[in-house]
Amino acid sequence: EGGQRQFVAAPVTRARGGSIAPLLDTIRQRLDEDWPVRRMSQQAGLSRRTLTRRFNDMVGEPPRAWLLRARLDRAAELLETSNAAPPDIAEACGFGSLETFRREFRKSRGVPPAVFRKAFGGPAALASARQRQASAAGTA
Repeated sequence: EGGQRQFVAAPVTRARGGSIAPLLDTIRQRLDEDWPVRRMSQQAGLSRRTLTRRFNDMVGEPPRAWLLRARLDRAAELLETSNAAPPDIAEACGFGSLETFRREFRKSRGVPPAVFRKAFGGPAALASARQRQASAAGTA
């Protein structure tokens, strides 16, 4: 539909490599964990100030904003590729509650998770579309 935000699978970082790249990979693999900036800086072996500066230089945003985006990107991926229930997706992506997940997803993507899943697939949506096609072919 017109007026919807564009959906990008995985935004590209501004620079390749860099000292926080291993940290970004670790966080992406463990999104369900709590990642305050203090923990990120300890994990990277950097001061909070240096970490924030490196985040801004490498990905163009502060650590907490990047973390939220990484969680939302993973949630969108799960909505597209799995039948996982929204509470399970919220937990797997590190959102404190289902309501927080729904609010942040809608704010970011412009649509609630259920509408996103319906529009962009997921195994259930694909199976449903195939059933409709088979039914239509059988009646034609």
